[in-house]
Amino acid sequence: MKIRVTQPLLRRRRGRRFTLVELMVVIAIIGLLAAVVTVNVIGQMGEARKTKVMADMESIQKGIKLFQVNMGYYPQQLQDLWQAPANAGNRWKGPYLEEFPPKDPWGNEYQFESGRPPIITSYGADGQPGGADEATDLRSDTIRDSGNN
Repeated sequence: MKIRVTQPLLRRRRGRRFTLVELMVVIAIIGLLAAVVTVNVIGQMGEARKTKVMADMESIQKGIKLFQVNMGYYPQQLQDLWQAPANAGNRWKGPYLEEFPPKDPWGNEYQFESGRPPIITSYGADGQPGGADEATDLRSDTIRDSGNN
């Protein structure tokens, strides 16, 4: 049995060419979708950083509580959670933190204010006291209240 090949099958088929307008419409749609996704992701970054600060402060506060139980008093500085104070003797069971100095999500060191209990502060994105939005100060004694709004 012989197969006969006809001329139309041998011709190369050409794909459909897109016009410039069609390509511009596709590029505009992709750009619009990228803009919407970017705005939503950036909006969530601030909330994610605040959640990270809350988790860090919780961890630091647990270290402070363990220090207080072992030593009988609150630490005088954040470094006391990592390195035994001079008067520690054998009561110090640390280190009470995994890393020292602990850094906030913006790469700044947490600030320590001694007291009963001590207060931990993150100065936010600008690393300076005060500020708004991403630069808002987050304190261990008030951060839980602001998260419930």
